[in-house]
Amino acid sequence: MDPTQGRPTPADPGVSDPRRGVRRRAIARAVVVALAIVSIATALAVGSRRDPGALRAEAERLIQGEQYDRADRLLDRIEAAGPPAPEDLILRARVALGRGESERARTLLHRVPDDFPSIGVAWLRTGQIELRRHRFRQAELALLESLRLDPSIDTARRELIYIYGYQLRRSAAREQFLALADPMRLLPSEVLVWCLLHRTSWNPEEAAATLAKAVEADPEDRWSRVALVRNLITLVRLDEAARLLEPLPTSDPEAIALRVELALERQDIEEAEAMLADAPEGHPQLDYVRGRLALARGQYPEAKQALESALKAGPVDEEKVLRNLALALRRLGEDDRADQAGERADALRRLYELVGQALGTDRSGDDATLYKRLGSACLAAGLRPEARSWFQLALGEDPLDDEARSGLLEAEALPPLGEGSSPG
Repeated sequence: MDPTQGRPTPADPGVSDPRRGVRRRAIARAVVVALAIVSIATALAVGSRRDPGALRAEAERLIQGEQYDRADRLLDRIEAAGPPAPEDLILRARVALGRGESERARTLLHRVPDDFPSIGVAWLRTGQIELRRHRFRQAELALLESLRLDPSIDTARRELIYIYGYQLRRSAAREQFLALADPMRLLPSEVLVWCLLHRTSWNPEEAAATLAKAVEADPEDRWSRVALVRNLITLVRLDEAARLLEPLPTSDPEAIALRVELALERQDIEEAEAMLADAPEGHPQLDYVRGRLALARGQYPEAKQALESALKAGPVDEEKVLRNLALALRRLGEDDRADQAGERADALRRLYELVGQALGTDRSGDDATLYKRLGSACLAAGLRPEARSWFQLALGEDPLDDEARSGLLEAEALPPLGEGSSPG
């Protein structure tokens, strides 16, 4: 005992130190907490290995945040436990797309069974990403695969219409419009675009800018290159058009037609005739320029034959072909048929003007009246499916509208005079 303090010292035998007990209890609690932490961490690790769904959800979050490397490592953890499930392949494909590895993404998606529920949507997403990169060829392949797997994915059809519209592929675009029109699922703005498919181009400056990006992103994209050249000819940017035509082979009918049109724009008739001499027949654009040349030379029977062939082969800019055909028929004394061709050309012109007005104004008033006017304009131009769509939209505004009902019945009875037909 310490004589100065009157308290037992820790060194005294049989005397316990209260601080030592406190330390022991603290150590014991620390051990318990540490063991609990280890147990929780172990449980979480085991749980993560046993719950790939949680890892997939985290991978989805990382992909949306464009953290592709982290998502890839997370998917590695899932696949360490066994072969990848279809959803893992889809996530891997999205990582590949995010990195710009399009071929790898498509390879991964092709490994997913066709009957897997979300595979159609996965292909849709692939197409949309490629479209944002202006890779139209790759986008088209992905979107078509999406529709093959699930024809009900209307968004894929709309994206294809966007591509085909820019590329002036009227037949392909029309197929998608018809699918959306029966049953009617088209928006008014989409039917307006449908009506404009019968022209070569309705906004060549904007179209040329978009197509130039597509050709830059994919120089092998023939459709975009051809459409870009056609728009440049419309804009009289002939040197650019000629330069962009250079990579296309001399045997390509579209390229031949464009080179002939370039020669005609430059008033080089001899060169145009020389190129046409060996060009194939039955191609709408080639037949159209043949008709123009024959008309210029006063060879009216040949002009009539070539222009009628162009209309039947379709698709072409129908108004331009019809006006040339009307002139050839008039020179041949076939006035009734000339009148028919001219009237239809006039009807198409009036339709385009009405569509232009509709596109240039805010439609906050009587939409039903506008839809009926557009439907009647389509009827006059012989565009049956387009007219039907407008009258259906009008009936959507007022199901009891007798004028719209009558127009719809008339559209149903109208013979399909649109694409691939000629007057008379």
